[in-house]
Amino acid sequence: MKKKALLVGINKYSAETENLRGCINDVINLKDILIQKRGFQPDDIKLVLDEAATDINIKQCLNELVSDAVNGDQLVFGFSGHGVQKGFNQPGEEDGRNEAIVPHNISYQSLITDNELFDIITQRVQSPDIKFTAIYDCCHSGTLARTMSFDDLGNLVIITNRCLNMPDILVLPQRTRSAMIGPYNVLSACKDSETAADLKPQGSDYRGAFSYSLHNVWGNDIDMPINDLEGPVMQGIKEISPHKQTPQYYAVDPALPAL
Repeated sequence: MKKKALLVGINKYSAETENLRGCINDVINLKDILIQKRGFQPDDIKLVLDEAATDINIKQCLNELVSDAVNGDQLVFGFSGHGVQKGFNQPGEEDGRNEAIVPHNISYQSLITDNELFDIITQRVQSPDIKFTAIYDCCHSGTLARTMSFDDLGNLVIITNRCLNMPDILVLPQRTRSAMIGPYNVLSACKDSETAADLKPQGSDYRGAFSYSLHNVWGNDIDMPINDLEGPVMQGIKEISPHKQTPQYYAVDPALPAL
């Protein structure tokens, strides 16, 4: 039985106006949890950070994560960075748009959609006998509310609004929960229609609000069933952030732990 993880954290983007602050801390903390609480070996956890987190490299590393998976293996994919929607009038999508994660090299063409992630993962993960957990925290940082999107020509569009009087919080659309659910666990920072916060909790470095709360819960009870995560994680977010976000969970078996 193998235990392997791919953890992607992006603070620095090719478009510097989109830089974040808590994403690398998120994945480093998750790495520590996997080692200390679940017996993962450091050499079996691959960190892909900042400039290394291009679309090509993320997809290649994810393919490598699942390529030799067999029944009994435990695999984890974590992503902390930007998330957007891509395209219009997409079949099978309630809002007509695909959800996507944003790699370091921001462009319309480089976005990695939920459908692509699903296809890569399920090429090998086709039953719950391979335990796979995907954790998406597309968190953001700064002092303004902004919307990231792309126009019909694929150009990046940034709409900047007035300061929200939340000094450590920038909120952006967070839409990375996969619309296509496979035989694996999916934990994401908020609903498709909501935004996610990146902030500096008192006594902590910058973190994604979702990751910070989730990791604290796991630090106290790593064996908590997915079905029981909602209450304590939501409470933890409320304690550090006035921003409304509602984490989403899909579990193959909600009575089992996510990790």
